[in-house]
Amino acid sequence: MKGKLLAIFSLVALLGAALSLPAMADGSVPISATVSAKSISVTVDPTSIDYGALAFEESRSSTALGITFTATNDGNVNENFAVKGANATGTGPAFTWTIQEGAPSCESPGQTNLYRHSVTPAGGSLISLTTDQQDLALGVAPSGTKSFTSEFRMPCNGSDGTGQTASTTITVVAIEAGS
Repeated sequence: MKGKLLAIFSLVALLGAALSLPAMADGSVPISATVSAKSISVTVDPTSIDYGALAFEESRSSTALGITFTATNDGNVNENFAVKGANATGTGPAFTWTIQEGAPSCESPGQTNLYRHSVTPAGGSLISLTTDQQDLALGVAPSGTKSFTSEFRMPCNGSDGTGQTASTTITVVAIEAGS
C-alpha cells in the first residue's frame, strides 16, 4: 500500500510540475512584438499674414504687425524644420515678382520684378528665402516649437503690379532629424 501511495504522490508531483511549465507541443515559444509608425509632421500658427499696402522699395516685418510664427513638431520623432519661399503672383493683369536672395539693388538696371522675403528664427540670423529649402531649426523634439518672424521687401520702382495685390507663400517642411 505504501508503494502505491508513493507512486500516486510521485505522479501528482510530476503532473503538477509539468502543468506549471509553459511549453508548446512543437517546442516553440511565441514572442509578442509591437511597432509604432513614425509620424513626421509640422504645424505653423498663424497660417497667414497680410503685410498691408506697401510702396515699391518699402519693407514691412511681421514684428511691426505684432505677429510671430510658431512651428510645432506634431510628429513622434525629432525633426528638422526647413523653410522656403516662392515667387509672388498677381492678377488683373497677371504679373510675377521673382523671389531673390537678398534685397534687389534698385540703383542697378534690370532689377524690376525682383523681391525679397525673409524669416528670422528666434535666437538666429535672417534667412533670405529662395525656392530651395534652408534650415530653420534642427533637432526639434516631439511637441517642441521654433518661433520665427518674417519680412517682405517690395520690388524696385518700375516693377509690374502697381495698385494690385500679390500673393506668395512661406513653406515650412518637417524632415526627420538625422536623415
